[in-house]
Amino acid sequence: MAFTMTLDDARTEVIHIAAIDGKTGSNGRHSPTRIAAILNRKYRALISRAGRLGLPHGLLQATGTLGSQLANEDYIELSAPALAAEVFGVDVRGGSIGSSKWQKLDPLSWEQRRDVYLDNAGGVLCAGVLPKHGVGFWATSQGPKVTQPATLVPAKLAIWPLRCAAASYTLHYASQWPGITSGTDSFLLHDGWDEWLLNAAAMVCAQRDSNKLKNYETANAAWLAADQMLEDQAARLDRSGFVEPTPYGGIQL
Repeated sequence: MAFTMTLDDARTEVIHIAAIDGKTGSNGRHSPTRIAAILNRKYRALISRAGRLGLPHGLLQATGTLGSQLANEDYIELSAPALAAEVFGVDVRGGSIGSSKWQKLDPLSWEQRRDVYLDNAGGVLCAGVLPKHGVGFWATSQGPKVTQPATLVPAKLAIWPLRCAAASYTLHYASQWPGITSGTDSFLLHDGWDEWLLNAAAMVCAQRDSNKLKNYETANAAWLAADQMLEDQAARLDRSGFVEPTPYGGIQL
């Protein structure tokens, strides 16, 4: 069950769990701004942990039309959304594919980029093997990067075959957590996630004070229990939709 918790409410709970009352003024050891930063950092860690376990938290879609062949290459380049943390899949339809039905591209590792080629009948293969879903392949050709001082350049994908040019696409991805600063903004949580987030943040606060060892230990025990609940949630999922690159022959680095 999904629910929300405002930043102000989360901050109040962290202060209570860590027992840092009276130390949370703007110039205190645990200022509101610092607690908010800790909560944002731990929430980012929470959704990253959920993603690694296969929970579909933060799954979004981006749509558009594929461009043409990248200069001096044999694939089509597609830029991921600016805040995409991970791409889970690419669907295509229309264009020269000749189908009005959405079809799934198969993921490759970037190491296999030169193993993709067309056969005489116009089908695309990788190391002599047809794509599992019969259409084509995608791979991450460039990860996100920062151009200084602070411009985030999104990741880029390679799309095969070239007949996908001008086709419609839907890109499925998980978004990065941009962070919140307003006290009325909210975290999206699920059962047990509040305990994970609040106790993780409380541990960071409690470890700054030598007389808060008991509070740290209590928060750590509660966090471990919440993390186990997270693993139990993931174990109940049907994992068949989780995307991993498919090996198509050849040596993997």
